[in-house]
Amino acid sequence: MILAIYGNGGLGKDIFILAKQIEQYKLNFWNKIIFINDYDSKTLIKEQVYTFEQFRNTYKADQAKIVIAVGEPKYRKLLYDKVKEMKYELATLIHPRVYIHDYLNIKEGCIISEGTFVGINVTIGHNTLIGISSVVLGHDVRVGANSVISGHSFIGGNVVIGDLCYLGAGVKVKEKVKISNKCIIGMGSVIIKDIVEEVVAVGNPARIVRKNEDLCVY
Repeated sequence: MILAIYGNGGLGKDIFILAKQIEQYKLNFWNKIIFINDYDSKTLIKEQVYTFEQFRNTYKADQAKIVIAVGEPKYRKLLYDKVKEMKYELATLIHPRVYIHDYLNIKEGCIISEGTFVGINVTIGHNTLIGISSVVLGHDVRVGANSVISGHSFIGGNVVIGDLCYLGAGVKVKEKVKISNKCIIGMGSVIIKDIVEEVVAVGNPARIVRKNEDLCVY
């Protein structure tokens, strides 16, 4: 089976290392790892870079799995929809030292990085990225699809995080709080009450500073 990393920027390189770490632990085996990028064919890593059209012409849906290596939730969704329309399956990549028990619901295409702790009865929606050393601690946490939780974040029990959300590095979320769809939470923010849909919130305690009109983090 071929692993195709869709995106060859910084995150793509990190995911390449994650895939190689998985191989070292013999938890998965890829015949080959390649990159997909429709705009930039250059990479510091020797693996080949294809456009999506070139990739489709080279590998059928039963020959390859794809993982999305883009940090913007908006574009994670766009690429996810594009890949699924062409009937490709997404790979789920979980670092070997992340303990995965029987009481989890992790959808396809998720990326869970080294040092992450995931508690009991947690649901993580499809194509969601959990950064290094994050703690999705809580029992009964629900994280939506196409979201990003950056490294060193802490999510309390019974928290709900919607679809297409971005949590910056070091965000802390109090137990039983709901972060609605399409929100951006700035780095280091502390969330102690519910956040309404499509806003940007920052600070300790976090306050809403504007609408998230373009749905872009950067």
